[in-house]
Amino acid sequence: FSEISICNVVRSCPRLQQLNLSYCRITDKTIEEIARSCLNLKYLKLKGCYKISKEA
Repeated sequence: FSEISICNVVRSCPRLQQLNLSYCRITDKTIEEIARSCLNLKYLKLKGCYKISKEA
C-alpha cells in the first residue's frame, strides 16, 4: 500500500482501535496522520518500518 492510501484509510476510520502496518513503506508523515485521526487507537504494530524516525 502507498503512504497516501494508508493516510486516506486512516482519515476515513476515526474509530479504528487496532492497526498493523508491519513492513509497509511508511514515514513519519503517516504516523502523524494516525496520531491526528485515530484517537481510539490502542494497538499499533510497526515491525519492519525502517523509514520511521525515533521522533515519530
